[in-house]
Amino acid sequence: MSFISKKGQMTIMLFVLFVILLIGVLFILIGGLISTKIYNSLNVDIEIGQVNLKNVTDDSFGQFNTMFINNADWWGLSIIFGMILGLFLSSYIMRNTMPKWGIILDIFIIIGAFIFCLYLSSIYGDFLSALAEANETFLEDYAPKTSMFILNLHIFSVIIGVIAMFLFHSTIPRKAEEEYQSGGYLRGA
Repeated sequence: MSFISKKGQMTIMLFVLFVILLIGVLFILIGGLISTKIYNSLNVDIEIGQVNLKNVTDDSFGQFNTMFINNADWWGLSIIFGMILGLFLSSYIMRNTMPKWGIILDIFIIIGAFIFCLYLSSIYGDFLSALAEANETFLEDYAPKTSMFILNLHIFSVIIGVIAMFLFHSTIPRKAEEEYQSGGYLRGA
């Protein structure tokens, strides 16, 4: 099956982006909570034989905990921007593979993504509030930019969807080296 015969709307991948984003943020939250709880449990100033547990914890698991909480926001933003750049790149590569009437379908997909994102950002806001009431403010403290992106996801989804739609339906001409040979075989001169 050739690459050109695989046709589809690229903006539908927005929904996949949202699901992967939420799964990634949940992994960051769970990992951060586990790491912080273990570190706080082991970071007790007691002597075990001739070893101080606090010193050993700071030298071993404390390094991992510091790495995790210092980089949680960077990991969240990397997930976000990596998927957005992947969506833009695939939209650019697959350009001109759908008829122009597909723009109407893309507009409806973007409207659906906007409504879906309103629910997601509302649920995420409620989730952050529930965690704050339980005194678990890991995402607010260590991943504030990632949380801001998800809380404003409905705004960003429209912007991302319109740019992906523009790239997907653009009439940017292909370069000679981008032309795909039918059948995948090189032709002789």
